[in-house]
Amino acid sequence: MPTLQFGEKIDNPLERLSVYGVILNDAKQILVVNVRSKYHLPGGGIDEGEDEESALRREASEETGYEISNIKFIGKANQFLPNASVGPMNKLGTFYSAQAGQQNSTNRVDLDHLPEWLDYEQLMSAHMSEFQKWAVNEIFKTI
Repeated sequence: MPTLQFGEKIDNPLERLSVYGVILNDAKQILVVNVRSKYHLPGGGIDEGEDEESALRREASEETGYEISNIKFIGKANQFLPNASVGPMNKLGTFYSAQAGQQNSTNRVDLDHLPEWLDYEQLMSAHMSEFQKWAVNEIFKTI
């Protein structure tokens, strides 16, 4: 399957390998982080020497406090972000589905990231990047 590209093309963007999780609870709600009234899937950059699943586990823990399990590959999609904090960027995203486990809020490092649970309709109408909504939609096609 080819990698999808979202957003308007940017010349010479910074490219950042990223990983994100569509993390569900038993009620089929999606775990998101609210950062200044914009929603994001838990995830972010992959550190040097880190594999994608380890990066996803770390990011989910740092941003939400949740441990995750049952990690399964969804696909790859990229998003041009003209106004990223570090300048014009193309996030090269790999997406996984996962189940939420125990939450340990003392693991949260990113205290400006507020974890919330949204249902599918809430998330699809929320302010969120297109490539992240694509991944959520991919999961909900199969459940």
